[in-house]
Amino acid sequence: MKSIKKSVFYIIFLSSTLNCFSFTFENLLKMVVESNPEINSALITYKTNVLSSKNLDGAYVPNVSVSAPTKLAKEYNWNTLPNYFSSNITFFQPLPGGATISLETSYTFNTSDSEKVKFISQNPQISFNLSQSLLPFWIQGKIQDPLRLSLKQQEKYFYYQYLFTKKKVLQDFLQNYIYMLISKNEISMYKNSIELYEEQIKSLTELKLLGNTTLNKIIEIENSKWNVQQSLMTSQTNYEGYIQNLKILCRQNFENSFIDSCNTENLKDTVLEFYDIEDDPLEETYKIKLEILQAERILERQNSAPTINFSIQPNWTLETTKQDEWKKAWENMGSPSSWNISIGINLSPLFLGLAKENKKKYELNYEDTKNSYNSYMLQKKSLKQQYTTLLNYYLLQKNTISSLYEAGLKELDDYKYQYAVNTISKLDLYSVNTRIENCRLTKENIELFVLLYEILLIIN
Repeated sequence: MKSIKKSVFYIIFLSSTLNCFSFTFENLLKMVVESNPEINSALITYKTNVLSSKNLDGAYVPNVSVSAPTKLAKEYNWNTLPNYFSSNITFFQPLPGGATISLETSYTFNTSDSEKVKFISQNPQISFNLSQSLLPFWIQGKIQDPLRLSLKQQEKYFYYQYLFTKKKVLQDFLQNYIYMLISKNEISMYKNSIELYEEQIKSLTELKLLGNTTLNKIIEIENSKWNVQQSLMTSQTNYEGYIQNLKILCRQNFENSFIDSCNTENLKDTVLEFYDIEDDPLEETYKIKLEILQAERILERQNSAPTINFSIQPNWTLETTKQDEWKKAWENMGSPSSWNISIGINLSPLFLGLAKENKKKYELNYEDTKNSYNSYMLQKKSLKQQYTTLLNYYLLQKNTISSLYEAGLKELDDYKYQYAVNTISKLDLYSVNTRIENCRLTKENIELFVLLYEILLIIN
């Protein structure tokens, strides 16, 4: 019984919460920003790239490897040395500019028996190695490491991608929301007209019974009513479609009234606060993409260039000693007996033909991105012109419908007076009242279109 009470209480609480939450248009926008998977996915991608940028994607992380193989006899006594032992330690450190340094150390010993005396031979080795690209970024006239620069640019790129996704989803929500309100007003207008036709048919039917009208007039109004009913069905379908789109964008399956009855006061300011974007995100992504390609090209030339390699290795000779006197060999080691020094150049990249191929790929990618950027800018300019034309059109319509509505209100007052003094019928007054109410709804729809295109001009 307690669980049932808890369930009922939870349902009531959730319902009241949704009612409160959907009370304002601002709350609906919050739901979109917090719940929409496209926005959340873009935000996660951006945060992931921030982490990659901070650790340079692990490109300069040192590498250390250790190994220690040995060889044990079948009947090995763990209190004695094995016959053979070797240890190797390798340290590898990549550096900016296509350079790497490495340090390799090894130590081996072998034991042997001679006249029941065990001897040990030891061999320590160490070598230092340096590899450097012949075309580091500073030789190419750049100051900043292209890898670091590329990762920072990618971080910015995905940030603007996130802003673009947020903008696209919010704009989609805004358009569906305003079209939903327009469809809702259209439904009210068509219902008003249908009710008026029904009253006219009822009145004409009564007159026909008295022989004061013909059937043709009734059929004509029936046809007009049927046409309006078809338009009503279209508007109702559109309304349900917009509502469904809004639910998908909000990721909430609440009642229609939660959406279409919320307070839309200061809708324009609310939308612009949620956008809070000074630059066009998509335009910025194109610009950054071009910069990323340039940085990657510098890095590619650096990493595919011939390399110069330098290594130095001191050599020591340790005398063979008795097993229990192995330390003496180290005490008498002294300075290296010789040095191995080598310098070499790896020219393999010159013969692989990759440099020419990579350059061609870069030029094609850069040209493609640049063309996409230019195409978008032309499209953006054309879209602004289209929005401006539509805005001016609806502003003109707004002035016209406002004048008609003001004149209609005066006409309605006059009709109310005539009805009060019994000079017109109730149907006449009802007809004028319906026409004025539909004029008001039309005016409201035109104002919604003006609001929509004003916002679209600002955010695009």
